Amino acid sequence: MKKTTISILLLSLTCLLQAQIASTNSGGEVVQVQPKVMVIPRVNEGQDIRTILDQNEYLRACLTNMSEKFTQRGFRTDNFVARLKMALANKVFTSENQTDMKTMILQMSEPDIYVELDVNEVPCSGAHIARVNMNAYYTGTGVSISEKVASSICNQAEIGRLAIKAIDENSEVFINAMQTNFDEFKLNGVPVFISFVFSQNSSQSMSSEIASKSNKELSEVIEDWMEDAAYKNQYGSPLVTDKTMILNEVRLPLKNQENKKNFTLSKFAAEITSFLKGIGLPCKKDMKTGGIIITIQ
Repeated sequence: MKKTTISILLLSLTCLLQAQIASTNSGGEVVQVQPKVMVIPRVNEGQDIRTILDQNEYLRACLTNMSEKFTQRGFRTDNFVARLKMALANKVFTSENQTDMKTMILQMSEPDIYVELDVNEVPCSGAHIARVNMNAYYTGTGVSISEKVASSICNQAEIGRLAIKAIDENSEVFINAMQTNFDEFKLNGVPVFISFVFSQNSSQSMSSEIASKSNKELSEVIEDWMEDAAYKNQYGSPLVTDKTMILNEVRLPLKNQENKKNFTLSKFAAEITSFLKGIGLPCKKDMKTGGIIITIQ
């Protein structure tokens, strides 16, 4: 009896140890069951997000309904409206930073993914259709990972009820596509594009020889660095001319391995500029949705 108990205990400890090794020996990947999601309203430039939410009860209901869909699927969620109210109550927004409340709320919450909802009323045969545009973006780069247009039937019912019905009927397909793309990011990294250009007054070009790199041409030097810097060494073949270099798909890690936060475009752009300055090439960086533009001086 004692031998049996000891054997079971040793087997349990062995399994536990193997599981622990497997969870830490993951090639630098962060194991995460489900991403954190925030559902937000679609806001056009110049629009006040507070006014939009105050005047659209059906939009608030749609945000809550969509957030519940993610909760039911096991995603971690954060409430945008609650975050906004907390920020306003604590006077986080000053007169200088009110122009982009959405960005600040996302920075405060740090969701892995944010989902934008845009609800429109479309007239039809004396009634109306609720059309809900659903778009999911990976927060770290702004790259789209799922999109779906959900439309209700033509009906005289209240527009909010029709919009929620449209979400109910289309959310599963939308979330499934989002989950598939996010899982692919966890495995292979997040795709971004990177463009290298030169300022008008620059004396450099992609064929310039870099003395500190055994006189290799700049295009070769950048590609060598990119191979080491890209997640799992994954990057697409560059398109090179004398004054440009474009990499349409460089893979970045989903998470920063030091602080476990989302690996962002700005962090990778800072690494690129630091490298170029280190080989004597002053430059500046600009971030675009899903990409980085490096201008060499």
